[in-house]
Amino acid sequence: MEERTETPRTRNRAWGFFGTCVTNGHGDAEAAWDEAMETLTDADGMFRMDADDARELLDSCPYRKPHRPVSH
Repeated sequence: MEERTETPRTRNRAWGFFGTCVTNGHGDAEAAWDEAMETLTDADGMFRMDADDARELLDSCPYRKPHRPVSH
């Protein structure tokens, strides 16, 4: 399995972790994103997340309505 050499970027700069950093006036949202991704994906760390799963977590917005499957 190939190791990823590039940190996945946010898919939505307007909300989630990245958007919150920007909205709250964080001086370097890109650096905060990189640090959060490194913390979540560190193979020896507490979370040990896959990079794509970490991006999904950071891009999530707690105020969005959850997806509800259509029942037939």
